[in-house]
Amino acid sequence: MKSSPSNLINKIIKQDFFVTLLKSGGVKVASMAVVFLTSVFLSRVLGPEGYGIYTYAFSLAMLIGLPLHGGLSTLVMRSVAQYQKQKKWSCIKGLKKKANQLIVLASLIIGVILIVNFSYLEDPVLRLTHTFSIFLIPIVSLATIRASFLRGFDQPVAAQFPEDIVRPYSCIILLVFFYYFSEVTPQLAMALNIVTGLLALLLGHFLLARRTPIAVTSAQPSYEVRKWMKDMMPFTVIAGVQMLNSQLDVLMIGALLGKEVVGVYQVAAQVVVLVSFPLVIVNYVVAPKFAVHFLSGEIKLIQDIVRRSTKLIVIVSVPTALFFIVFGGHLD
Repeated sequence: MKSSPSNLINKIIKQDFFVTLLKSGGVKVASMAVVFLTSVFLSRVLGPEGYGIYTYAFSLAMLIGLPLHGGLSTLVMRSVAQYQKQKKWSCIKGLKKKANQLIVLASLIIGVILIVNFSYLEDPVLRLTHTFSIFLIPIVSLATIRASFLRGFDQPVAAQFPEDIVRPYSCIILLVFFYYFSEVTPQLAMALNIVTGLLALLLGHFLLARRTPIAVTSAQPSYEVRKWMKDMMPFTVIAGVQMLNSQLDVLMIGALLGKEVVGVYQVAAQVVVLVSFPLVIVNYVVAPKFAVHFLSGEIKLIQDIVRRSTKLIVIVSVPTALFFIVFGGHLD
């Protein structure tokens, strides 16, 4: 007898692993909802041109900051999961130290170069918004690395909470506050992103300190720099392709059609993300599991996780896609 979708879901969520998957998905849904609302709010308050300036500066900063954390975050997640399995506590501590050093040093170099280049922009709003966006590069990079460590320690929900809940919800609260008592501008919106980003970074640092095994904090750091650099290169390439795929459209539209069109496009693009979010959640949770099980040679267990995860993705994604196919033309 074939299993119905409801029976399949019940079979999936009985397992602790998939309960964690659903919790992580709930956090992501809450994050996507507030991000979408923030996009709509800013598009209305700033107008197409102002929102386009803000979106373009934000996308450019994320793209420029990619080399700092793109491949490094995946390396950290995978290595920490494997080192924990092997009880190589000193390597985890050494990796954390080197990752932080790399991000801080690279951010300083990139920041100086960008400040010089942005100083030549004639429009004061454009210049100030882009200048503020520079500070997001180290903030987001450091926060991403801390989340990767938490994922490696098998704490996916804690890893998501600072960036997916605290940062976007505190940002929309501050935006609404300034909207009622002052004026929201592109540079102010970017500045509030910096403030809320720092808040999320501090919380991520606190959560990581609380969930780091005592064996790691008491160990002397050891380094496998050559191995880390070798392993990080393919991850960086993959992360680069993914980031280009998600941000290049915004940058190209801004360069070819102007900032005003970017604002309109970005609001519509947020809707499309809803279809792919189950895949994002599954990947976020299962990636460290794959690293540990592959190290142990548990290939059949990996295959079982892939099979069950794929079924869950289809169950959630297909109805969402069908909804937009049928009713998408009525959304405006």
